[in-house]
Amino acid sequence: MFLQKLKTRAQKVNNNEVMRRAVVPALPEVKRMINFDQLFGKGEGATGKLPAYEPSTKRTRSRKGLPTDRRTLRDTGEMQDSMNVMAGNTSIEIEWFRDEKGFDVAAYWEQKYKEKRLLYLNDGNINRLIEEITSMVQREFKRVF
Repeated sequence: MFLQKLKTRAQKVNNNEVMRRAVVPALPEVKRMINFDQLFGKGEGATGKLPAYEPSTKRTRSRKGLPTDRRTLRDTGEMQDSMNVMAGNTSIEIEWFRDEKGFDVAAYWEQKYKEKRLLYLNDGNINRLIEEITSMVQREFKRVF
């Protein structure tokens, strides 16, 4: 009887919906990891350190009260604010600002630094995110059952 009830319940579970309910709360954390842990905090892209600022840029940033010891890709914050993180059916999708002329900020920085996926999670943050989402999925399945 118990096993039959469990089997019936399992058949009714929508795995995509369970995953979505577990992943959506983690989306702001993805944005924070990229913008603050990696770029602003450490001056790193997805695959390592960004090149140092030129002396003239350091002077300008210093006048603005912005960090000069690492490249942060942050000035006004408009680029970071434009980041949109969404849960797809099988992945987490990240979109960056495109203006009305079609300027793609992610493509610009990737071309400038010759690094694909510059503005995405590094391996350490991917592992942290996987642990966090795994824990959320487990809690969600426990709640469902």
